[in-house]
Amino acid sequence: MSQTDVLHYAQQHKLPEPLLEFIKSTSVHLCLFGGQHSMFNNRVTDEMLVDICAVLKQIDIQQITLDLGCNKLTDACITTLEDLFRSKQICGLSLRGNYLTEKCGPQLAQLIKSSKLQYLSLAENKLDNSTEVIVKSILDAPALHYGVISQESQPQGTLQYLDLKQTGITERAIIHLADYLKSRFCGLRELQLGHSALPTTAFERLNRGIKFNTSLEALTIKCCEHFEDNHAVQLIKNLIAVVPTEDSFIYQSDNQLAQERIDQMIKLQQWNSQKPDMPKPLNKGQAVTPLQYLDISSNLLCFDYALELKQHFQKDECCLKTLILDGTNLKNQGANALAEGLLKYTVKLNEEEEEHDLFGCFDTDEGYDQHYKNITMWNMVGDKRNKICLSLRRTQIGGQGLCALAVLCKLNKEVQYLALEGNTLNVEYGETSNEKTVWHPQLEWETTFEVRNQTGRLITDFGLERSELERGRLLFYRKYQHVLKAMNIFE
Repeated sequence: MSQTDVLHYAQQHKLPEPLLEFIKSTSVHLCLFGGQHSMFNNRVTDEMLVDICAVLKQIDIQQITLDLGCNKLTDACITTLEDLFRSKQICGLSLRGNYLTEKCGPQLAQLIKSSKLQYLSLAENKLDNSTEVIVKSILDAPALHYGVISQESQPQGTLQYLDLKQTGITERAIIHLADYLKSRFCGLRELQLGHSALPTTAFERLNRGIKFNTSLEALTIKCCEHFEDNHAVQLIKNLIAVVPTEDSFIYQSDNQLAQERIDQMIKLQQWNSQKPDMPKPLNKGQAVTPLQYLDISSNLLCFDYALELKQHFQKDECCLKTLILDGTNLKNQGANALAEGLLKYTVKLNEEEEEHDLFGCFDTDEGYDQHYKNITMWNMVGDKRNKICLSLRRTQIGGQGLCALAVLCKLNKEVQYLALEGNTLNVEYGETSNEKTVWHPQLEWETTFEVRNQTGRLITDFGLERSELERGRLLFYRKYQHVLKAMNIFE
């Protein structure tokens, strides 16, 4: 069918407007996210998905990233997607916020296992016990875990992004996830977990997986009932870990797929000795997880993790540049520790980052394309690719901690964004040994703004707005908000 015929078919079947725009464009990113203005009253159903897949199979395009989040899809949609996966290479798939249940688990697991997905979101579906078989399918998937063996092969599996928030993930699924994370072939760059009732032992298993991981760049563990201080502290410690001799890289494996992969990679390296295309070794005595983005917000945490972060920032291997700590009990002690740790910290440059894999601050107003064209990717607000972004909303920081953070922003111009909404700007008076000390956070921040106006742009969010007509005075009015994202593939 010609493009005109395909477009006419889509219009005749009253398919969503973003699909019509996709047919006329050359983009490989199709966003049918149900929260869009044009789809709010025309969300994708199982029946509509059949027509959408029929259209996609007629389009002359081989690779597609498909966002079907927040629609009305049920377990029956997996059969339709299986047919689409056989005819097109689906690089990304989001089924977030639909009506999937654990009944579709085995079928969905088989679909995932046979795919070459790079991005996968199953968030906000009641998958519960089926998460075990789904994560196991990723662990056993030839392409997702071990990569595609060819002369152009990469030393990792294809899967880069996995979102399992609010899926009812079980501890048995975490066992497989930890095995996947510590695999020498794991290429996962972002993992999102959250809104779960996982037991404490599950987070201990997850931390052990992260200890040997050498690919993860972004991690979200938010709003988890049993994620405690000791888990957060151990997580940060495990980002740079010593590898015992018995766990160092070897060229033999009991896993047949892994051994085949190792043998193939050895041959490739022999063919082209200049190509560093071997599986990632752990034979240097240290495993470094190159984490740039960490979100542990809305957990019952005290400031102990901030003390560990202070130590982490002093290590040469540290890559962190975006921290989201909203809703934790950071208090003055934690704020002081962060300020001290970041005072001389500089972000490691990474020239190999792809354009859409940015880590930083996104504007909720300008980032969303209201014309529904190529709306899967967001635009950065300013140049924050290698800048420090901190979100410390509702962290019980007082005047002393806010003054310390103001000094940090004054002296380290790499701090580009700082959110402090929900923390008091009131004057704080010292107690006991500091009883004569008085901290004036608002005055301290005013001097910081004056300095940063000369040395570099600083975006701050106090839940307030600075008015130029009032000589920079902070007013209780909020005009806009910024959102911190990592690999913002979907929505």
